[in-house]
Amino acid sequence: MSENVAHGNGGVDGEIRSAVAARGELGAAYDDVVAEGLVERIGEEIDRRIDARLGVSSASRGPYTAPAPRTGGAGAPEWLVRTWSTLAVAVLSAGTGLVLTFLLAVVLGSEAVLPIIGVWMSVACANAGHSLLRDLAPRR
Repeated sequence: MSENVAHGNGGVDGEIRSAVAARGELGAAYDDVVAEGLVERIGEEIDRRIDARLGVSSASRGPYTAPAPRTGGAGAPEWLVRTWSTLAVAVLSAGTGLVLTFLLAVVLGSEAVLPIIGVWMSVACANAGHSLLRDLAPRR
């Protein structure tokens, strides 16, 4: 890129000059369109140079298409499904822990300390287990 700019022989330098001229003629309202066009042309130039270095023609590899975002259940993005499942496990385990704590305190009174500690350790293990399995599970 610096060679083209330094020697003024068109290429990227010409593209930038064209974009600046178009921006001047069209005004600030078209900044996004001009910028997108410039980025696209620079991307094509980069692809062309990489193809030239690798000895590959761009026609043989076809146009670039972005991969489709991963989806979980019901077409929702995977990150959303994973986030909601974590929230569901956290809320359900905390709710269960609270109910069991209340019941143990009512039934056992002051002797409920150790069972209550066991309940909350189980809640912590359930959340940690879900988090570990979620992170270690292969992504679709």
